[in-house]
Amino acid sequence: MKTHCGIIRDLIPLYVENMLSPQSVALVEEHLKECEDCRCDAEEQKKNERYAAQMNTEYVSQADQIKGFRKKLRTRKIIIIILQIVLFVLIIGGYLFGQMACDRLKPTKIDYGTSELHSLNDRKLAINYMRDMLEKNQEKLYSLVYAGDDYSSYEASKYSVPPEDIIVVHAVYRGIPYYSDLNISEEFDRGFVLKKDENGDWCGIDSGDWRLMRLHPDD
Repeated sequence: MKTHCGIIRDLIPLYVENMLSPQSVALVEEHLKECEDCRCDAEEQKKNERYAAQMNTEYVSQADQIKGFRKKLRTRKIIIIILQIVLFVLIIGGYLFGQMACDRLKPTKIDYGTSELHSLNDRKLAINYMRDMLEKNQEKLYSLVYAGDDYSSYEASKYSVPPEDIIVVHAVYRGIPYYSDLNISEEFDRGFVLKKDENGDWCGIDSGDWRLMRLHPDD
């Protein structure tokens, strides 16, 4: 009987897990009807098996919930990053657009200055010529100023012509440089040298970075 119980108890774990053949199942169940100790052992193992199955189900469910939460968290992070990028682009775009709009709406400063060499009419004609030329090139003009008699006299000496026939104009404007491949505008601060032609009209003959222009560059 003891040997028989020992064999049955070895089979009970497989019996509980439904891993026995029909013949072995019949043998175990026949014995359990007669042996209370083995029956109690089988019931206990069944309880443990059900508990383990329940715990496993809960664990799987919790694992699925954690996976779902991580997936949602990852999705939210991606959405937040995308929104941050969009917001950044909107801010930069808005800033550039606002700056461009302000530049376009900014009034142009025209200063004909005073001169003992050139009449007011000549200064106006020269500055208007420069304004028309820059605007024709679709460049946003900020200021045009008569540079003064000293600049005109110095430039006239370089060309060996009377000072009255040379006018230097200081211009600040924004435009796209000819060397730009990206179509990005730049701000320019330049001096333009204008010469009076045989018809008495002003025309441009030279230009340069205003910061590099000096009355006496050799000093």
